[in-house]
Amino acid sequence: MAGGVLILAPLFLLKRVQGCFHGIQPLPQKADMFACSFIFGSIGLAFMFLEMALIPKYTLLLAHPVYSAAVVLSSLLVSAGAGSLTLGRFQEKRPWFLWLPVIIALLWVLLHILAGDLLFSRAMGWPLWGRLFLAVCFIGIPSFFLGWPFPAGLRVLAGRFSYMVPWAWGINGCASVIGAVLGQCLAISIGFLHLMLAAVVLYLMAVIIFHLGPPEQGYPSLFIGKQGPKGSDWKKIRANQFLTILKGIYIRRDYSSNGGLAMDNF
Repeated sequence: MAGGVLILAPLFLLKRVQGCFHGIQPLPQKADMFACSFIFGSIGLAFMFLEMALIPKYTLLLAHPVYSAAVVLSSLLVSAGAGSLTLGRFQEKRPWFLWLPVIIALLWVLLHILAGDLLFSRAMGWPLWGRLFLAVCFIGIPSFFLGWPFPAGLRVLAGRFSYMVPWAWGINGCASVIGAVLGQCLAISIGFLHLMLAAVVLYLMAVIIFHLGPPEQGYPSLFIGKQGPKGSDWKKIRANQFLTILKGIYIRRDYSSNGGLAMDNF
């Protein structure tokens, strides 16, 4: 409840923020807001669903819940962070790059379904370091590509509606908190493998909305760019934002005789 209130509250101040960026960045439509909230919310839920499914699943392999939690969390976070560092070269050159994490995640889940139990049963006789190495490789390699969707969305959002970036961060954080609790409940109800499939479906829906077009029809315009700003474009965006701040500082507000708000040109 509190998270929902804090996410919706900034929308009432959106017009004031838009006024500062008027003429520099376009104003978002309602469909843009829906696309932003759905994409970043789905990414947060999907990532936590995977964590909640993998921690108990790898407890059997590593023979201790502390080992499982440490290996799963560290492998997911470190690999996803490393993947986000490589995002730039893929996003600028390959418009289809976000389909790769979805395909890899789907193959990863299918591997768990078809051969996971057999692989784990054969690895039970291995020494602890061997099982740790297997878990790190089995989790870390696909997690590398799962680090792409969130920063890719932020890059495009910053280039299109930069004032919505903190809001997107808040949505993702709130969805992550909800996903931690909801993931545990769903893991008990539908099982670990079905929960991992649900995470893949959420990633798939987020990527579909990311690529949905055409750009002139409202909400697809938020993410239709696919490639995000390049290095020179980022410098222009930051320069325009700096000029906007200066403009806000030097604005002189005068109330006219009819009570209107006069503004000097800068």
